[in-house]
Amino acid sequence: MPRIDYDEVAHLYDEPSRDHTLDSNLLTFLEERDTTVEADVRLIDIGCGTGKQLAADHQRLPVACLVGIDRFQAMLRIGQKRCPSVGWIQADGAALPLASASVDYATSQFSSPTSGAHESSCQASLRRLTTARTKCPAAALGCQRR
Repeated sequence: MPRIDYDEVAHLYDEPSRDHTLDSNLLTFLEERDTTVEADVRLIDIGCGTGKQLAADHQRLPVACLVGIDRFQAMLRIGQKRCPSVGWIQADGAALPLASASVDYATSQFSSPTSGAHESSCQASLRRLTTARTKCPAAALGCQRR
């Protein structure tokens, strides 16, 4: 099956049926979290596309460090226009350019690995990023603090 070049179709990607509400798993995570300081929350969306999910999450967490990661620059450009206060990084989910234990919550709701090996690499990246997070500068995640 040929792969889709999302740089070519990014302008067609958004449609009303793809609008998103706040991530219900994120809500559960926030309820179970020890701290109530939202500015300390570091969240990434791997395969974020045009950032609709991040924009919905940003409405609930306006001071949190939210970062969208996608392989396709055209998707990220749309996300940047949609929600400028989110950090946007062009990268592959299997080789994330982030420090170990730098993320509190990671999601990859709307992308799917293309092979079992790629899926294993993505899962390993997520474990590395979310295990026992230590303090890391927001800038390391591409976040803009206000």
